[in-house]
Amino acid sequence: LSAPSGGCLNIHPSLLPLYRGAAPVQRALMNGDERIGVTLFRLVEKMDAGPVLFQEEFIPGDSRSSGEVLDILAEKGSKLFLLGVKCLIEGTCVSKEQNSESASYAPKITNNEAEIFWTYPARRIVNAVRALDPAPGAFLFIGGKRVKIWSAEFSPLSGSPGEVLDFDDGYPVVSASEGAVLLRCVQPEGKRRMDGAEWARGLRLKKGDFLH
Repeated sequence: LSAPSGGCLNIHPSLLPLYRGAAPVQRALMNGDERIGVTLFRLVEKMDAGPVLFQEEFIPGDSRSSGEVLDILAEKGSKLFLLGVKCLIEGTCVSKEQNSESASYAPKITNNEAEIFWTYPARRIVNAVRALDPAPGAFLFIGGKRVKIWSAEFSPLSGSPGEVLDFDDGYPVVSASEGAVLLRCVQPEGKRRMDGAEWARGLRLKKGDFLH
């Protein structure tokens, strides 16, 4: 790390010292963070702990997937990297040490974490769906078979967990805890991704049915 005269630089898709580790964007979206960002920093031996050169905040909104957010942050990060190279060449770089006491960590998502349940709060389910797209994909079991959920929206309706409460232009609205979830795009086990309304028609779902 000390071989280059200016040191080594790295880009990390979080506002360090928040979310050090392998899955910063996924963790931030799962947690419902309203602001995320990207950091250009100097490499040190400890992971993602080096002095910060530049940061840029980004508001992901409430519908972008982690894949979409990562693409945006990659573009922003490349611009920060050019700024970093420029200041190294000119000898004008000013870096700021991270506050390790404020650090949080973002370990890789496990398969167990990707499983969702209708007993979860609805916003937690919606956050998990967008956070885990494109990988590994949030899933649940319906009739003993795995169903991945690729796009979902929060609904204020309420009922018993797993109960089909309504249909919005054919899209099923399923009760969870503290609200409900509208299913826009799903992928039944062994099949392609499909429109949630198409899936509901195929199952002949109706109000009052339960998805367990």
